[in-house]
Amino acid sequence: MLNELCEVAVKDAAELSKNNQEKFGQIRRDGLGASDSSVVLDVNPFPDNNEVEIIRQKLSKVPTATEIKIGNMVNVKKGSDLEPLILEKFSDKFNVAVHKPKDMFMLKSMPFLRINYDGLINAPFAPEIPVEVKFISKYGAKYYNFEKCISTLDEDKLPPKPHSTEQITKRYVKAIAKQTGIPIYYYTQVQQQLMGTGAELAYLSGLWDDDWELYTWVVYRDEKVIEAIKLKGYALWQKISRLK
Repeated sequence: MLNELCEVAVKDAAELSKNNQEKFGQIRRDGLGASDSSVVLDVNPFPDNNEVEIIRQKLSKVPTATEIKIGNMVNVKKGSDLEPLILEKFSDKFNVAVHKPKDMFMLKSMPFLRINYDGLINAPFAPEIPVEVKFISKYGAKYYNFEKCISTLDEDKLPPKPHSTEQITKRYVKAIAKQTGIPIYYYTQVQQQLMGTGAELAYLSGLWDDDWELYTWVVYRDEKVIEAIKLKGYALWQKISRLK
């Protein structure tokens, strides 16, 4: 399904992110990545992550002060360095093969929406299942609900899908992310990843600094959030394109 819904936007983007952060930052300016999705929906809780800053980043030819600040954060560096280890731990714990896509993808229907995958589970005759991995710092742990973690990938034993009849609003996104048990900015990120494969669920798996154990959450496909990212992302990218 990934090849049906997406095209390669940048080859070997994963290698660039490790070895050439400056160039990787430049290619991120050519679209709205999954990590931009919480800003697109105006649900990111951090003051540095807002629409004005996103526009500034996409228009700038050099890293902005905010990008440099975030890139120099110790926990951000730990997350990047530990990604292969966390994927390996996920694979070992759940006895499932996970591969790391090398390329950056873009939706065929909306090429400005870009996706980098930490990992994908390939199931025969089914869409690939995204696996997003995180380093959970002692500070960041407060944004997770560890009681919502799963111990199996058996879909028959997973918790029920969060449900709300409310229309898509910031309150809705916050409520569903809370029911899922993960930070709201990762909830929207995974939803954009789900656009690219067409899967009905994904996994977010984090290595907690406090006990060095792996904790995993299931993230179900949320059509309300997906459609909102498309609509609001289109409007924001049109604004950025005009300014360019």
